[in-house]
Amino acid sequence: KLIEKAIDHFSQMVFYTIMGILTIAGIIMISSGIEQIKLANDSSKWSTTQGQINYSDIKIFQDSEGNQTYQPIVKFTYKVDKKTLEADRVLFGDTSSLNFDSAWRIVQKYPKNKTITVFYHPDEPQNSVLEVGLTKKSFIRFTQGLFILTLFSSIGILFWLFH
Repeated sequence: KLIEKAIDHFSQMVFYTIMGILTIAGIIMISSGIEQIKLANDSSKWSTTQGQINYSDIKIFQDSEGNQTYQPIVKFTYKVDKKTLEADRVLFGDTSSLNFDSAWRIVQKYPKNKTITVFYHPDEPQNSVLEVGLTKKSFIRFTQGLFILTLFSSIGILFWLFH
């Protein structure tokens, strides 16, 4: 009986630890998402300079079930105060897609050797982006974090109340 009680207690501790870790992960994602939303919102007021696309292609990821995700990879260089910087942020948010055409449109918009306008943070010139402002994709990380936080903290609380 004592061993069963110890195993039950250990199982509960493992469960609460996992729920706690996932809840903290949700909080971290929310915090990161808020920062991303703030940067996206502020980016339209950033300084600009000319840059050049150095690389533009699509990376394909495949899961164990054969589903594919397409990630456009766009790398560019630009100069601020005679210093050459390199970056790869097209917009604030996830540009990967389950749809090849969505990724292809980004790669087509930014072909190699194209001259582009780069928006950069005036106090942190290495922080740059090609497309400024808020988009639906700017909210993805925040929304995912909110979902994870709500789900796993609720499961933990319900388990605690009814167990």
